[in-house]
Amino acid sequence: MGFFSWGGEAHPCQVPGYLSARACRKLEKQMYGKGQVPAKSRWLLSFAAPMLAKDGQRADGYPHYTDKRYDQMKKAFENSWGSASESTVQKQLERMLQAPCASELDPILRIFREFPQSQWEGQLSRAGRFSEKQFSRAAEFSGYERRFRAYGLPWPEGTLFAYDLCRAGNMICIAVGLEAVRPVNAPDYLGQVAWAASQYYSAWEEYYAAYAAGRVLWHWKQEQLLAMKSTTDLNCCRLLLKSPKSVCGEMEFTQYLTECPQPETLYHP
Repeated sequence: MGFFSWGGEAHPCQVPGYLSARACRKLEKQMYGKGQVPAKSRWLLSFAAPMLAKDGQRADGYPHYTDKRYDQMKKAFENSWGSASESTVQKQLERMLQAPCASELDPILRIFREFPQSQWEGQLSRAGRFSEKQFSRAAEFSGYERRFRAYGLPWPEGTLFAYDLCRAGNMICIAVGLEAVRPVNAPDYLGQVAWAASQYYSAWEEYYAAYAAGRVLWHWKQEQLLAMKSTTDLNCCRLLLKSPKSVCGEMEFTQYLTECPQPETLYHP
C-alpha cells in the first residue's frame, strides 16, 4: 500500500491531514545536517532532539552561532537560565533533574487520564487554582490521545519528566553553541539526561510522547492557549522516530547507557 500524498511524491513519515510529504522533506533538511557526528554524540543529542528541532536547529549535531544569531541566543539563554557559563549549566541541570515542570504537570495528567471528562473540572478545582480560560480548554485533552496515535505516539501513561529532560538537553546544546560549555564536556551533562530518561522510559516513542504531551500541558497551564493547537512538536517527533535519517531507527534507547554518569539527584513522581 502506498502513502497518500498531495502536492508531490509520498513520504513514509507523513500523516495525512496533519503532516504533508512536502513538510516532511522540509523538516528532514533542517533536522539532519551534512557533517559527520560520532554515533554516541548523535545518540546523546537525541534526548534533546525534539526541542532542538522545534527551535529550527539540527537534531544530530551541536549548534554553532555567529554574529547576530549568537547575540540573540546569548540573550535568550541569560533571560531563561542566567549567565552563559558552565556553572550555570551545572546548576540548572541539577534543578531540571528535579522536574520543576513535571512535578506540576503529572497530577494534571493523572486527572485527564483517570477520571471521566464530566469530572475534570471538579478534580482540577481540588488540585489547584485554574482560570476560566483553562477550564474552557480542558475538554480538548479528550482528543489528544487520538491525535498522538495518528502520529505513532502513545498518550503517556506515566510521568511527563521527559519535558524537563528535553529542556535540559536543549540548554546544554545552546551552551555549547555559545561556547559556554566545551563540546568535550557536553557528553557528561547529556549523559545525565539520558540516564535519568532511562529510569522512566523504555523506548524513544515513550520518551518523545511524554515530551510532546508535557509541552501541550505546559502551554495549557501557562494559558498559552493558542500554542496548544500547534503541531510543530508532533511533526518533529514523527520525523525523529520514522525518518530513515534518524538515530531512533539505528540505535536502541539505552545504546550507550552504561557509559553515562548517574545524576546525584533525581525526580521521583
